[in-house]
Amino acid sequence: EDGFLDEEEYDEGAAELGLEVEESAPGVNTGGQAWAESALAAARTVLAAPALANLELYVFRALPGLQKLDIRLDRLDDAYGSPSIDDIEKFSRMLFLELDAVMGAEAAGQVSLEVSSPGADRTLRLPQDLARFGSLPLRVDHTAAPGSAPTSQVLVLAEWREAEGLTRWRLADVRANAPVKGRKLSKRQKEMTFDIPLAAITRARIHVDF
Repeated sequence: EDGFLDEEEYDEGAAELGLEVEESAPGVNTGGQAWAESALAAARTVLAAPALANLELYVFRALPGLQKLDIRLDRLDDAYGSPSIDDIEKFSRMLFLELDAVMGAEAAGQVSLEVSSPGADRTLRLPQDLARFGSLPLRVDHTAAPGSAPTSQVLVLAEWREAEGLTRWRLADVRANAPVKGRKLSKRQKEMTFDIPLAAITRARIHVDF
């Protein structure tokens, strides 16, 4: 009645695509739905406007059972890629108008939107996000061999050898790596490096040091 979806309804829609409800991995998934393809084209048209020049899609995901779109925006000139509330509101207004224009008011009115930021601990798109976010502490999950259990470390990128597909990292000077609570990394820890093939990295995301 209030126009909002309860958690059970949202979970059911996400399950139709085999997605975790809190999944925040970047990418586009229209679920093979014509209405979602039209909405994706509309979103790209809106983001081409000069007023939104610094924004791009981080996630565009359709939940067909709910006729709902989960959209997360990336702000390219922000250190963490976080859009402002004004960015989100402006994009939402412009997208509603564009959907009305391309789909018609009745069809557009059946589509619900959830527009947000990628989140503080956003997952990186590899390898293209390495240069952009490599100076930040990153939670890097990687495997020593195919099929082995992943190791998770909080690291800072020291070097990206693109031609070799090899990354070199140092320990991030954050509480998660502190040898004793309240202490900084030792000199030895700061000098440690870790060479990890890009292919061995299963996930990398911004580390929030709470």
